[in-house]
Amino acid sequence: MSTEKLRRAALPPVQENIDKLEKAINEGNFYGAQQMYKSISARETEGNLKNLMREKR
Repeated sequence: MSTEKLRRAALPPVQENIDKLEKAINEGNFYGAQQMYKSISARETEGNLKNLMREKR
């Protein structure tokens, strides 16, 4: 395995995430919507924390 860091794919625009969540809810896929919400919020939180750490340097 290479020691290169793998780049995370660019996150989709906010409206695209909202549309996916609404679709899942409208289809009755509440568990799927919850999982999407958790992963989106975790990514956003992680990104915000990394930005704060960079600013403090």
